[in-house]
Amino acid sequence: MEDFYKILELAPTASAEEIKKSYKSRALITHPDKNGNTEVATKLFQKVQAAFECLSDPLQRKAYDQTRSNSSSPSSECASKASSNPSATSTEWEAPEDLEEQEARLYEQWKQHTLQRNAMDALKQSLKCMKDRIENLKQSLEKEIKRFKKFQKDKKPYYESSRNINIMKTSLEKLQQDAVALEAKTDEWDREEVRILYERVKLGAKLRARREAEKREREEEQERREIEYAEKMKREREKREERERQNKEHAAAEQDRRKKEAAERWRRCQEEAEKCRQTQQERIEALRKERFKEQQRRLGAQQQQQQQPREPQTRQDPKPATECRHTTYWDKIQVQLEACSKCRRKFGGRIFKCPKCQTKACAPCRDQLKRSI
Repeated sequence: MEDFYKILELAPTASAEEIKKSYKSRALITHPDKNGNTEVATKLFQKVQAAFECLSDPLQRKAYDQTRSNSSSPSSECASKASSNPSATSTEWEAPEDLEEQEARLYEQWKQHTLQRNAMDALKQSLKCMKDRIENLKQSLEKEIKRFKKFQKDKKPYYESSRNINIMKTSLEKLQQDAVALEAKTDEWDREEVRILYERVKLGAKLRARREAEKREREEEQERREIEYAEKMKREREKREERERQNKEHAAAEQDRRKKEAAERWRRCQEEAEKCRQTQQERIEALRKERFKEQQRRLGAQQQQQQQPREPQTRQDPKPATECRHTTYWDKIQVQLEACSKCRRKFGGRIFKCPKCQTKACAPCRDQLKRSI
């Protein structure tokens, strides 16, 4: 009994959709139009069709499964083992294999097989000629048999005809044996060609499926990397925005602090300047009062001198200029060119003048006169 699951390369538990899908792929591979319309390809395609017709019908499949499970033939035992171990019958559970090595091996087989094509074509041509010879020999044998029967009927000697018939029969048997052997050889070559083609197509499907899976994996990996990169850039952008916000807040706080410090310094400078102005004003006011008192004292002294009677003038030595103690505040006056009364150096610009004795001196001489008294 044929194992339909093995023909369609399915597990016994395959669904209707899987059966239909497997039938389509197997039919495309084993169709006679794609395999030279050979007898082997036609038989294989018929087996695929029979398997699909049986397994696609639920009632026929149920009966087939019961017959298959109850059968005691080696094929049924293998099928029962396959049902317990799906990896034995379905390519879906096949162990991983090196597809590149298998493809290289199949390519070498196909190459060697192709090299034998000319010889096989010659054998097929010889087989065709041999079949033609067999047909001609059969026709000649039939004619000779008719002739032999005619000789028997006419009671003529038929030794030569009998000998020719024996020779033709021997030649015919030999030619038929050679034709059978040659046909078996060509059929074996055709089956090998179909097997290699089927394995190459099947391997190509596996390679395409693997390449598509690798492509999907690469696309998924690329998409994952793009997502990770986008998330990374988003996190970096958020961190950068957070740093910029913190820097702006820090800069604003620093600017406010500097403004407050500048305002505080300006306030302190204003207060110190106001204090300096008040102190300077107080000093000026004190000097002004002291100068006013000194002027009042001088006026009172002059009035007293005017009121006293004049005495006869006698020549007296002038009083030394050291009677003035130079303790008062010296005025700073603007002169064009004036000589110091002590060092006799000439100065242009500002010079100091004692308000009591009207002594004019430079700053060093003024300080020396104040200390010398």
